[in-house]
Amino acid sequence: MSRLALVLGFTLVITAVLTGCYGHGTVTTPKPTITVSPSFVSLSPGDVIQVSANPAAVTWTSSNPSLVTVSPAGLVCGGIWDSLFIVCSPGKVLTTAGTPVNIFASDQGVTSNPVAVTLHPKVTSVSEADLGAGPCTSTTLTRQFQAHAFDNGVEIPSDEVGSFSWVSDLAQVASVDVNGLATAHSPGTTGLSASISASGATIFGPAIGFRTCMPIEIRLHVPGDTPGNLTTSTTFADPRISPTPTPLTVTVQADLSDENGFASGSDPSLTIISTNPAVATIVGTTITAISPGGTSFVATCTPPACGGGLNLPVYGNLFRVTVTGTSPATTVFATSSFAPPSGTTPTLIPIDTSKTPPVAGTVINLPGVPNSLVLSADGLTGFMGTNNGLTLFDPVNLNATVVQPTVLGKVLAVSRDGATAIVSNVNIQTDPTKQEFFVYHKGTNTFQTFVVPGAVAATFDTDGFRAYIVANNGNVYVFSDNLSLATFNTGGSSTSVAGLSSDPFVYVANSGGLQALSTCNNQLQTGANVPLPASSGAIQLVGGFAGADVMVAVGQTGVNIDTVKAGSILSTNPTLPFNLTTTNCTPPVTYSNQFVDFGLGTFTARQLLVSSVDPASGAGATNPSHIVVIPAGLNKILTALPGAANGGVIPLAGAGTEALGGGMTLDGNVIWVGVAGTNTVDEINLNGSSDVAQVTTSFKKADGTAAPPDIVVVRPQ
Repeated sequence: MSRLALVLGFTLVITAVLTGCYGHGTVTTPKPTITVSPSFVSLSPGDVIQVSANPAAVTWTSSNPSLVTVSPAGLVCGGIWDSLFIVCSPGKVLTTAGTPVNIFASDQGVTSNPVAVTLHPKVTSVSEADLGAGPCTSTTLTRQFQAHAFDNGVEIPSDEVGSFSWVSDLAQVASVDVNGLATAHSPGTTGLSASISASGATIFGPAIGFRTCMPIEIRLHVPGDTPGNLTTSTTFADPRISPTPTPLTVTVQADLSDENGFASGSDPSLTIISTNPAVATIVGTTITAISPGGTSFVATCTPPACGGGLNLPVYGNLFRVTVTGTSPATTVFATSSFAPPSGTTPTLIPIDTSKTPPVAGTVINLPGVPNSLVLSADGLTGFMGTNNGLTLFDPVNLNATVVQPTVLGKVLAVSRDGATAIVSNVNIQTDPTKQEFFVYHKGTNTFQTFVVPGAVAATFDTDGFRAYIVANNGNVYVFSDNLSLATFNTGGSSTSVAGLSSDPFVYVANSGGLQALSTCNNQLQTGANVPLPASSGAIQLVGGFAGADVMVAVGQTGVNIDTVKAGSILSTNPTLPFNLTTTNCTPPVTYSNQFVDFGLGTFTARQLLVSSVDPASGAGATNPSHIVVIPAGLNKILTALPGAANGGVIPLAGAGTEALGGGMTLDGNVIWVGVAGTNTVDEINLNGSSDVAQVTTSFKKADGTAAPPDIVVVRPQ
């Protein structure tokens, strides 16, 4: 074969191979795409900012190099670079009056899109403007804000400074986009701030206020109700009886009207709370009956989840629940505050009420001599004051452990969820300058100390937002995790405090009478907002029904039963839009009073026990709404019923000289009390008006003589 034929054949083979690999004989290399970041640059003359290109190896050019130049490394100069790209000197023209200079990155014949560079006077401040109308924006609606940049008070046109960045201080209240358009979320107030990066720094504007409208009326009811005809109560049968004649669950709905009058369905930032979770609980919007007794549910706007920034809680009406029947067997815990003989350990005894007769169980050793024991509303957590420090008591596993040895004093109150306890050292510290109370947080095992005199009683709001601590010098201390401690004086000497189930008021038993405080602003109520006649004369103790807005105030000879009806603030502030503040947040209130005299003359009340059952529930003899007063120095238990003309007197059994303290079962039919004289824990049947059982205790004083069981509590379930 000739050389020419070989060459031609070899060429054909190569051509065939190339054609088979690529489909064509010509290979095309795509040109690169160049992207530059950022896409817009705002500068003052003489300033420098870095821009970047991808790919990085590019050549930079400017459409007006007398105003803007770019170094090989992508440093944009608001003027002219020196030969070493170290000094950026402002150009002859210091502003382009809104007309940008374009810079480009190029490589291999490809040029990027233009990047606009504006030159403007130096930004010295930023401000924001509210373009909306009205004091607030209803949830889910929007409101436009606008940012402005200034050079020493002279506004710089917005097309020269470029885009602002926006941020909300409380994102749950409102969010804001890059254009300053804010969207309202949960009720409350927040600050919206604009900023801009200019002259190598970020300039922030002062926050401008944004308010998502607060609820001024919250309605808790059964879904499907018509306005003005709301179902706000229900009665369950005993959940232990099967089949039950009524459902064991009910669904509720919380809707609201806000400051603009805007009415909406259930706001997810609202919280629905059970005042007595041992009787009925709620998950989402479904209420489930647990045990006979009474409870109520209240929908709240509680900071910080709702009302953030304002720290102004708003409460709705009560949804009242009664569970009929008799409480199941429970455990009664009894101990003594007397120090035992040297070398022995303080103890607590559990009493199993399912036994007939009830008997004391195995003793529980305590880490110190107790002075108080308070259980949470669900009965799952207990706190005990001892001489060796604050002790956590587990009523389920039956053990007690010191959690804070330096917190010495008496437990005054425990939050409904068992997460927080308030302890005062007034019982062991006589010097007012050294008296203090402590707030203990179980979740973190930490506590706060407040050096204030006289704290003798405390209560938490249903939602736990605030705690009210009253003092024997007339002071009221208001604690909140979200606020600084508030202190004010109401005069006289206070001995007891209790909150209304629906939460707009707390009531203080004072030597000058029954005092009412508005929870939204801590204001002492006067005039028509004061409950009468319970406020006339000294009040010893105060307590409330968990299942109703009914307060009980113990006077000198009997009890005042005040039915409380809190109205809507809309009724006294009908003009909309309405700006809710601490000066106009107190709802109007009316009272109807019944006084029950025990016919014994004056007495000193040691303890007040109030049934949880709503007096208006119609539960009848199954769950009467019993009120019990334990008097000091009398061998009697005093009882009252709403609507009954006279009080009752139940004598203690045997040689019992006086009841020292106790607790009531959930159904309100039975109390258990520690009794001096017999040193027993007695079961008092309120329906039968009799002391039906006595459990002997063996507590000893330091000298070996019998010690009475003066600390007795009933586990709610």
